[in-house]
Amino acid sequence: MYVPPLGTVPPVGNNQELSVYFTPTDNVDYTTGFGYAFINVLPVPPATPANLVVTRVLNRIGNAIYTTINIANSGGTDASNVQVTAAKIGSTVTTTTLPAVIGTIPAGNAGTVTLQFLNPGASGAASTFSLNGSYTGGSFGGTLRVTLP
Repeated sequence: MYVPPLGTVPPVGNNQELSVYFTPTDNVDYTTGFGYAFINVLPVPPATPANLVVTRVLNRIGNAIYTTINIANSGGTDASNVQVTAAKIGSTVTTTTLPAVIGTIPAGNAGTVTLQFLNPGASGAASTFSLNGSYTGGSFGGTLRVTLP
């Protein structure tokens, strides 16, 4: 018999006694036994919030540039309702319907979306790439310089 009973989740606190009583069904070969220990039960640490890390790869096919956006969640909780809400290369906005919904990205996982841009500039030209998005409880995005493929 266990005290507290087997499966009990003890409350947070120090010096909590756990004990066990053993009563054998075979009193010839075995004897009764008793044991105990004192434990400290610590609170569960809070989970770290979602932390989205965005990377991108640009590829050219004819006069279109396709940008694959990878959004990784390095936080400790899921990122819900993840979506790309705006994207452009230079002044050219994406032809992909926005918002581009990715959905939930579990902690430690990633989601992707591919965006299309028509005629954003010549191969080898310097430009800017801008991206904005949101998720429940936060947003992500920024602008950076790119060389067009």
